[in-house]
Amino acid sequence: AYIDEIYRDFDGPRVDTTYSFNELSDFLNDSNFDTSFARAAISGPDQLRQRVAFALSQILVISRRDANLSNRLIGVTDYYDLLVEHAFGNYEDLLTEVTFHPAMGRYLSHIGNQLPAPEINRYPDENYARELMQLFTIGLWELNSDGSRQSDALGNPIPTYSNEEITNFARVMTGLWYGGNPWGSGGWQDSDYAIPMEMHTEHHDFEAKTLLNGATIPRRPASRENGILDIQDAIRNLVEHPNCAPFISHALIQFLVTSNPSPEYVRRVATVFSDDGTGQRGNLAAVVKAILMDTEARDPVAANQADFGLFREPVIRTMHLARLTQLNQNENLVWWDFGEYYETSFQRPLLSPSVFNFYRPEYKAPGLLTQNELASPALEITNSYTAVSFPNRLWEQANNGFRLYTNYSFPPNYSSFLPYASDHQALLDYINLVVCSGQMNAQSRNIILTALDNTDPGDETGRVRLAIYLALMSPQGAIQR
Repeated sequence: AYIDEIYRDFDGPRVDTTYSFNELSDFLNDSNFDTSFARAAISGPDQLRQRVAFALSQILVISRRDANLSNRLIGVTDYYDLLVEHAFGNYEDLLTEVTFHPAMGRYLSHIGNQLPAPEINRYPDENYARELMQLFTIGLWELNSDGSRQSDALGNPIPTYSNEEITNFARVMTGLWYGGNPWGSGGWQDSDYAIPMEMHTEHHDFEAKTLLNGATIPRRPASRENGILDIQDAIRNLVEHPNCAPFISHALIQFLVTSNPSPEYVRRVATVFSDDGTGQRGNLAAVVKAILMDTEARDPVAANQADFGLFREPVIRTMHLARLTQLNQNENLVWWDFGEYYETSFQRPLLSPSVFNFYRPEYKAPGLLTQNELASPALEITNSYTAVSFPNRLWEQANNGFRLYTNYSFPPNYSSFLPYASDHQALLDYINLVVCSGQMNAQSRNIILTALDNTDPGDETGRVRLAIYLALMSPQGAIQR
């Protein structure tokens, strides 16, 4: 809705001075997407849906960093709306719409894919076919239902697919072009990226194709319906593959609860992915509920285990601070810049450096985590630079809210904390609840109390601001348990 609003102003009176546009070339910048994201993340009534959509955006990745999607504001926003819409829907339905979305078609280059013509050395692009399997559904290795790898008789992991399957899935992904445009035309307007791609029968491969686990797509008569049926059959083949349930369940657990779920936890959630109790496979509402209501997610004993929890991503912590300080209290918040936030955090929604997201799910930080074989995905974007630059960025936000030169300013509001400002113990009790989920330990508490005792007793807002910031920077504020 916000993007529609600023387009109406941009194409009309231009009385709004807060959104971002290129004055020289006269177009809206894709950085306006960040405002839509921030408004929903800070004050949207559907917080769980928004959180799941953000997780899905890091599994089913497109990126504005790609030159083909840079400044395709309508397209990338429409793609994210798709993730929000299907966050509690069916994974097969979501994956089908993702496959037909022109932003994905452009990003992973299956838009304009044509049937093979060996005589002129023309073969379908295999990019989307490969990532559809490797990243979006089944992964590289055959898995048990608990997410552990299967092994052959020699103890080696078993690949889930070969180049032959990649080739066949690439043949499936042929004949798609920008909706509402003749083949070879279009793709120049931002609006072209918000209309599902259409099937062009003359460019689709209707010959028989071999999929996974012996499944085949038969040779079919050339028609638009049969071309779409080929794609639907291929996606169903992947979603019904035994790997898909543990692979996607493990990924969502890592984003929502803990980086190192036990095999039993993964198995329990994968069982729900396979069958929600009504015979439906891939019911994301049931899967998310299973993830969040699982014993391992809710048991205080499990939460106190050294290998439990996750390092909170920069965007999550930024939105947390924005919620605490009511940055969108007037519902007119703006959040964009010229790359400064990304440069200090190495993260920004839909701006990953590649289809492999901002970080790898199996990344292990050097030291104790590597020695103990523990994954720490989000720590991959925490290095000697961002360990300083991102805390500095949060301190700037704690002081100034969201502000960009003279373009816009949304200062923080600490009013909900001020009743506790004169009682440091009561203030920390409250901050422990809303910042650290009750996990703040005595060491962190004492450090913050010492800092508060050395601040100006007359500056209540300053004390509150310092306490919130230090809590966010503490181990218990940085780690979700």
